[in-house]
Formats: sequence, structure tokens, C-alpha cells
Amino acid sequence: MKTPLFFLFLALSFSLFCQNEQLLEKKQQKTTHLVGISMGVNDFHLRDEYLSPHIFSKPMFSSGLTYQVQSKKLLQEVDLSYSFGHPDSNIQIRDVTEKTGFVSYSILHTFFEKKISGNPVQLSLGTGISSFIAHTNFIGRDEKYKYDWDEQSWYTSNSINLLFRSEYMLISGKSFFLQVTMPFFSLISRPENGHVWNDDNLKVINSILQVESQGKPEFFFKNPVFFSQIGYKQPIGKNFDLRFNYQFNYISSNRPLPLKMYMNQFMTQLDFLF
Repeated sequence: MKTPLFFLFLALSFSLFCQNEQLLEKKQQKTTHLVGISMGVNDFHLRDEYLSPHIFSKPMFSSGLTYQVQSKKLLQEVDLSYSFGHPDSNIQIRDVTEKTGFVSYSILHTFFEKKISGNPVQLSLGTGISSFIAHTNFIGRDEKYKYDWDEQSWYTSNSINLLFRSEYMLISGKSFFLQVTMPFFSLISRPENGHVWNDDNLKVINSILQVESQGKPEFFFKNPVFFSQIGYKQPIGKNFDLRFNYQFNYISSNRPLPLKMYMNQFMTQLDFLF
């Protein structure tokens, strides 16, 4: 009797194991929706020679909103972000207000999966579209004649992007990920605007539509631009994840005079999964 019972126990165990594997596979294939809200600090640096030869920098407030649709092989994502602050310079004292905004849609397909040290690694490639806007309000003070002057600078890009993403999955839903976005073709608007004594420039000072209408095509090799992100995800409940993200973004332009900006963003994100 012991031998049949032993084989019956093995058969039941094997059946339960197969059922668990099937449930896990179905769970992995199930489409998951995610909404994430993030807040943090943007360590912003700007050198816009149209306004000043000096570098202006300061940590700024940053926020973001993310929506994801994740299946076994496909990831679709919509991202929005906004930063606001007052960068300054020790060399040249000015009253500067900086605003940046970013919106993107991307779709990535997993082309490689392998286990390293017993944990899955996924590599994905994709494409997407995005828009980035930076607006600088630059107020100077003439101490001799006691008056202020106001200049403004815009940078906008509407881009077609290439994306690469890797994710290393740990136990209990934890994971590390890296994502790089490279705009390979963009419509860049960098108008010669802001000087209050120029009637043509006055048209674009407070009109984003006028700014966008001046966009000119550029490929990535002319003025390099890229966005990168490294993050860690930690489940904190059945339907919630907590993420810690570091983002490095670099932007350059040569019209009408050289502009370079880079951002180190440190963000905390709360995700709701459904």
C-alpha cells in the first residue's frame, strides 16, 4: 500500500506544480495597466549664449505622470513631465525663471529573454514620438539707469525616437531597469526671440504656436540629444509599486547661438496596477 500511495502523492504533487506553472504563465501573459505619479528634484544646468555666456543652474521642482500597458512581449507607455524653478549664476546675477515640459508615447518589443543567476533579464527595442519644451524668462537690471529689461528664449523639439530598454527581475516583483531614448529626427524650433525692441520677436514671446511654426528638421548627428533613465521597482502591496528613478537628459542646439542644457532628475514614483 505504501508504494501506490507514494506514487499517488508524486502524481498529485506534479499535477499541482503544473497547475502553478500554468497560472504563473497566464499571469505573465496577462495585460497589466499601470498609472504612476512621480515627484522629485531636477538638478538643472543651462548655458544659452543667446541670453548669456555663463552657466545658470539650480535644483528645480519636477513632477511626472505615467501610463503603461504591459503584456508578455510588448510595453506601451505615455509619459508627461513638468519642471519649474529659478536657476542662477554666481558670476552674473539675473532673475531667471525656467519651465520645461515633456510628453511622449513609446512602444517597445522584447527581443531577448534569458536568466542570469536564476533571475530573468529582458532586452527590448522600440520607437516613439515626443515633444519637449523649454522656456527661459531672463530679467536683467541696469543699475546705472535704474531699469529692468526682459528677454526670453525658447527651445522646442518634436521628435521621432529610437528606444532601448533592459530589465533585470528579482524575487517578489522587484526589478532594476535602464531605458535610453535617442531622437533620430526632430523638428527643432529655436527662434531668435525675446528682445523686446524687435517687433518680429515680440510675436513669439508669449505664443507657443508661433514658436512651433518656426521648427526646422534636424537629424541626431547635427545636435545630439538623448534621454536616459535608471530605476528600481519595489512592490508595496497587491496593486501598488514604489519606484526610485534617476534620469539624465542632454539637449544641444546651435541656433541662433549655441545652447546646451542637461538635467539630473531624482524622482520617487507611486504606481497603481490594475
